[in-house]
Amino acid sequence: MTIIVLWILLAIIALIVIILHFSVSLYLKFDDDGLSVKAKYMFFTLYPRKPKEKKQKKRKPKSNKKEQYAAYDDDFSDSLEDELDVSDDVIQESFVQADEQAVEAESESTAESIPESKAQPETEEKVPEAKPKPKKKKKKDKKKYKSEKKDGGVLSSVKTKFNKYKPYFPMGWKYFKKLLKAIRFTDVKIEVNVGREDAHEAAIYYGTVQGLVFNTLGHICNIFSVKIKKADVNCIFTKNTIDANAECYVRVRPSTLIAIAVCTGVNFLHIFLKQRRLNKKNQQNENKYLVEVN
Repeated sequence: MTIIVLWILLAIIALIVIILHFSVSLYLKFDDDGLSVKAKYMFFTLYPRKPKEKKQKKRKPKSNKKEQYAAYDDDFSDSLEDELDVSDDVIQESFVQADEQAVEAESESTAESIPESKAQPETEEKVPEAKPKPKKKKKKDKKKYKSEKKDGGVLSSVKTKFNKYKPYFPMGWKYFKKLLKAIRFTDVKIEVNVGREDAHEAAIYYGTVQGLVFNTLGHICNIFSVKIKKADVNCIFTKNTIDANAECYVRVRPSTLIAIAVCTGVNFLHIFLKQRRLNKKNQQNENKYLVEVN
């Protein structure tokens, strides 16, 4: 059973290594329409993704409310004269009752509203509590500030930090260059059309543009790994134009990125432990020296 489990684990690890060995490819194209980008990994398109089709919601049929309420219009055909047929006597009686109720309410309110301020004892006036005064910030002694400036407090802290991280810089730069070299530009196609109506100006313009294009390509080849398939600069003597078309594939293997990350982490850990040992030794030597002096 143990042998079978080991074989299964080895097969899974081998499958993961093979999958990570396939490179992520990014297709870049620049022309008159603009920049177009496509990203793929193995058989899957990462970008641009197809837009999801929106499902159409089923709408319920709206019931015609006008038809529903049309049947009730005939029932409410009473005239306003029958509803508003009120006698004058009834109106006068209602006004008299309202006046009597108002008089009774006023008499009740006057009887209940007795001044309570006389019956109750006068409350003592509250003395406003004294608010604590805000503490004034102590001013720094100018002498101390000048002494710290002379000692170089800011500069010394910067130097200590720089000396602390200084051993990491060469190792980090080394693996950063490896990371850039792991990025591959393949099937590079560049075509530039340059033109002027005057032949002398066209030749000068063509030389400057050609120098710029091939110098930039040289710098890119020094930084990244580049395979150029086509690079042309064409000169046109009939019209004032400048036009450029370019396309390439950018490929990176995830396995190489993981390997570089692991190597940098291991080397940084080695440097950290080495520095820690040196600091401990220095502290021990200082303690011994102080003991001997005392």
